[in-house]
This record gives sequence, structure tokens and C-alpha cells, in this order.
Amino acid sequence: MPAQSFIGAGDVYIDRLTAAGVKQGSVKVGIGKLEIKPNVELKEQTSKGRDSYGQVIASVAINKPAEMTMTLTQVDRKALAIALLGDDVAHTVAGSTVVDEVMLARKDKGVFLAHRNISVVSVKHTSGTPVYVLNTDYTFDARLGMITITPGSAIIEGASLKVSYTYAAESGYKIKGATQPLVKMAVLLDGKNMVDGALCYVTIHEATVSPDSAVDFLADDFAEIELKGSMATPAGMTEPFTVVMLDAV
Repeated sequence: MPAQSFIGAGDVYIDRLTAAGVKQGSVKVGIGKLEIKPNVELKEQTSKGRDSYGQVIASVAINKPAEMTMTLTQVDRKALAIALLGDDVAHTVAGSTVVDEVMLARKDKGVFLAHRNISVVSVKHTSGTPVYVLNTDYTFDARLGMITITPGSAIIEGASLKVSYTYAAESGYKIKGATQPLVKMAVLLDGKNMVDGALCYVTIHEATVSPDSAVDFLADDFAEIELKGSMATPAGMTEPFTVVMLDAV
């Protein structure tokens, strides 16, 4: 006999669709909540009759787009791109050397160079001389690629400088934020009922979602991404989502 109660557990796979609804392949995401809420609008016609005023004489329920709410608990590359309505691309920088990058001096303030992770720094006047002295006329933050002119430096405010340096290689990913007005996705929950171990499959054919909360990069707790949106019934389908509950084995 099937269980009469339900406590769900499972893995969720997201396929981020193109604007035309074409599937691109699914990735597994960490998730803390997957809610589905069907919606209807109840229209009622009420009587204006002398003896039946206010009574319902006709009613109809009209389907409205079903809603989906999802909380992503693992903020990885794909999740962050969705939360920031952007695209994720590979970030690769090949280490090299820069000769005579032009920089305007700012007294006792940092100026960022074109690259990070710098070393072997040389700073000189734009004419080529003088060559300024590290820790006397300027300091640099190697990781950030930032030059700071010291208060007592011979370099005057606004002077044009030439900076030469070596920078190290970088690899990772980059989110190009706010490039997509909306995100379409297909969702599959590969779940089970913890009560009796019965398998449960929830399939959302197409959902249009947007972030329902900001991404706090300095939060005191683990970051979570709240997504909310509505579901559509794609061509060839008769419903926006399905829930399949199998008998426990």
C-alpha cells in the first residue's frame, strides 16, 4: 500500500534553454527548495435580483500559469550566472610582460593597472627619466596590480607615468552580469519519498524565472539563490509539468 505521507529528498537537474526554448544539456545543482503552485482565477457572476441579490448564479475557474519557486544552496558557476541574469564564460589570462603602460599618478591613492598578479615592477616618468624608487616613491599590491604613490614621493599629482611589469597567468570563469532579461529552464527532480522509499520524478518542461533575492557577496551565512517564475506548456505538450510517483519496491 502506498505511503499516506510524504517527505521528499532528491537531486535536481537544470537545463538552461535558449530564448527559443532549445535544450542545451542538464547540470546537477544543489537545492534546498523546489515548490510548484498551480493557479486558478475564479470568476463569479452574482445576481442583482430583488430576492437573490449577491447570490452566485454562475461561476467558472480559469487556469493561470503555474508558479515555481526554487532555492539554490550551492552557488557554483551555472547557478551564479542564473542568479545574475548573465552568461558564464571561461576566464583565461596567459602570463606575459607589459612595457610602458601609461598611468596617471594619484598621491597616496591606489591606481589599478590592466592586470593582476604582477611582479618585476618599474615606474618611470613618461619621458623615460627619472626612474622612481620602490618603497620611496611608490608601493605596489602584487595580487591586485595596484600602484600607490607615497605621500613624500618625488612624483607629483597627475604626473604621467610609464609602468613596466610582468603578470602571472589566471584561469577560472567570469559572469557577464545582467545580459539576459529572463532565464528559461527545464527542471527534473530525481526524488524519493523518505517515508517508504518510493521514487518520485517531477518534470517541469519550461519555466521562465528571475531572481527573487539579491546575491550578497558579503553575507554572514552561506549564500543562497532564490528563483521564482512561471511555467509554460511547450509545443507538443499538454501540461506545464508532470509528477510521477512510483510504487515502493
